[in-house]
Amino acid sequence: NTRLFIQWGYGIAKGMEYLSSMKIMHGDLAARNILISNLDSENYLAKITDFGLSKDFYEKTSYLKQDRRNVPWKWMDVDFLETSIFTMSSDVWSFGVVFWEMLSIGRTPYAGGNANDTIKKIKAGFRLPPPDEISQFQWLVEHYKEVTQMCWHPKPKQRSSFSNLVQTFETYLTSEEK
Repeated sequence: NTRLFIQWGYGIAKGMEYLSSMKIMHGDLAARNILISNLDSENYLAKITDFGLSKDFYEKTSYLKQDRRNVPWKWMDVDFLETSIFTMSSDVWSFGVVFWEMLSIGRTPYAGGNANDTIKKIKAGFRLPPPDEISQFQWLVEHYKEVTQMCWHPKPKQRSSFSNLVQTFETYLTSEEK
């Protein structure tokens, strides 16, 4: 059911909107850190988990990561890959990758590529294209493009907020789905 992907994306964006409003950066937003609970036979709820890398930004606007070993680079924003600095918009970038993961039915982003070569391509402007799994749903391909364009701007200050992402998802949902 393609509607579930929109509902889950909306739920994740709402959860991240709340974290952002509290000035908390998750730092490891990825599909592996999203749980889906079954409320009943037709309703499922996406829940954000694993706050082990989260940081509070109450009195600061960025965080310099001291140790760059073993970072989940496939979900890290292009600015972090260049500077080792997280900002509140770093999670917005990661959300775009999570949306790709969901629509690809759980494939690994940037699969098969060498890390250094793939990072160079991302820095040069490469972005994950719409997954093949949704190619027959033109409305979903367009929604994917709209969301990821909001998420993957190379300049952190020009990326969307989670509030704007929530509004974008709401345009695709019925009142009951919200």
